Amino acid sequence: MKIGLIAHDLTDPEGRGLQRYTAGLAGALAATPGVELVLFSRTVPLAAFDHIVARREVWWGRREIIWEQVELPLRARHLGINVLHAPSNFGLPVFSPCPTVLTRHDEIGRLFPPDFPGTVHGRLRMLYAEQISIRKASHVVTVSERSRRDIEQVWKLDPRKIVVCGEGIDSAFFGEVPSTEVMRVRGQLGLRDPYVLYVGGFDRRKDVLTLLNAFVSLRQSGVMLALCGPLRGEGEAIRNRVQANQLAQQVRITGRVPNNDLPALYAGCEVFVYPSRYEGFGLQAVEAMACGAPVLSSDGGSLPEIVGEAARIFPAGNAQLCAQWIRILIEDKQERERLQSLGRRRAELFRWERVIQSYLSLYQQVAA
Repeated sequence: MKIGLIAHDLTDPEGRGLQRYTAGLAGALAATPGVELVLFSRTVPLAAFDHIVARREVWWGRREIIWEQVELPLRARHLGINVLHAPSNFGLPVFSPCPTVLTRHDEIGRLFPPDFPGTVHGRLRMLYAEQISIRKASHVVTVSERSRRDIEQVWKLDPRKIVVCGEGIDSAFFGEVPSTEVMRVRGQLGLRDPYVLYVGGFDRRKDVLTLLNAFVSLRQSGVMLALCGPLRGEGEAIRNRVQANQLAQQVRITGRVPNNDLPALYAGCEVFVYPSRYEGFGLQAVEAMACGAPVLSSDGGSLPEIVGEAARIFPAGNAQLCAQWIRILIEDKQERERLQSLGRRRAELFRWERVIQSYLSLYQQVAA
């Protein structure tokens, strides 16, 4: 089976969550016997993805819309692609020479006011690109039951067209992390033991301010708080709150952490907290569980579905209960160890080697 994957995300040096999904999917497909993978993009994928064994079809094209709507389907036909997959919410042509699959991760952009609305041109581009992709896709794939319900409701699609195939996490997050590596990363980031950890974005929906408000009551405990991720969104408000509450010695706002350092960062924390008001999946919570971090999660969106019984859960936006659970988990070693064990087992469900089987079954179905 020859699978074409639209791989623009693999060319983005910013390395957002969609890139990790696309890279994981591409890597799992490339490792599957009987699958021939072709990566389509307007620029060359980053060197970090050279290990993915696939044919690379790269051309700039005259304009983005012509690349997508004219040149892409012509190349797919020429190469004999059996299934064309757009993994990042949009990107499919109106007319395709083969069946198509669209990954629609969630409906955050339509359920929540955007923090970064962008230009008028960009919004119009997104509007027609989403409409084309979701209406023309043979099947729409998503990553959780919550996202499936939201997609069905927002787009009024036939439920049979939407398939939950899940999301995987990289194998680098499984297994024990050497203590020397934990100490190296901790030292680089200026952290001391113990520390509470958050990894993710800083847009309003992520609700990092609730976590920071919860931490105010723990400032006498000697515990540090590490807030790691790109500082767009509420980054400035968070810095101001840290200063106003005199937490500069206990809170580290690190910015983006290299992917290679994340396993050690997760493994070294006392508690990983995910306070988001809504998630379609919750990648960082699963990564933390795989690395053996006790996880405290909000009940936002799909998070209870994804973490199951392997994490403690508090109501999204409730700083008081968040603080109570952080304190309990810091003080109760037995509970931390219980969550660590449950979390590692739960994370095994999200290995790409396991998740990819659902995608292969769908490809076979649509190709037939």
